[in-house]
Amino acid sequence: KSDKSQKQICIGNLSMVKAEAIEFADGSVPYYAAGTYPSVKITRNLTADRWATAVYPFAVSGIDDIATFEAYDEATATVKIRKATASTANEPFLMRSKTSMAEIVLENVDVVAEAGTPVKTQDNASFVGTYNETDVAKENGFSKYALSNNTFYIIGANAATVAPYRAYFKVAANETSEARSLNFEFDDNTATGIESVNAETTSNGDIYNLNGQ
Repeated sequence: KSDKSQKQICIGNLSMVKAEAIEFADGSVPYYAAGTYPSVKITRNLTADRWATAVYPFAVSGIDDIATFEAYDEATATVKIRKATASTANEPFLMRSKTSMAEIVLENVDVVAEAGTPVKTQDNASFVGTYNETDVAKENGFSKYALSNNTFYIIGANAATVAPYRAYFKVAANETSEARSLNFEFDDNTATGIESVNAETTSNGDIYNLNGQ
């Protein structure tokens, strides 16, 4: 039965077939069911020898360098990072490739449901992931830092737009200085190559576009 105010469709012989592959691309968030997939592709431009923040609802491996947030020393504003062979699903991490690349292909991947706000908190500091394009605003009592071109810039009066599958740091403001630079230290004391600046004017606008640039 139909009437002028409605459109109705009858569907027959419908079957639900699980996808063999799933793609997580910059600027788009796919619909998927949690489960094991034969192939998962990450479409993302990585610049050689430049660190990138990331978060995915599955473990990522096969990148030259993967690192996780392990601790924060408030006295010295030092973010301590541990090298790893793979990330953890729904947990923000850092990754770096020795050569520029545009995609990462993983096989036999356990994809879980996305966490609403994937975050890892250690010692008055948080590494916060984003599964959708997110405007990150300044917040009293905290300093927030977003990564661009191997440098973490503090987010000032103008909100920074963080693209999907990225992460930013949020730390409690120091008693003597509302905002300051962060120091980054690997667990084996090797140099990270990551810099940090605390001048708010350097982050006067967007940090990322939808291509992650």
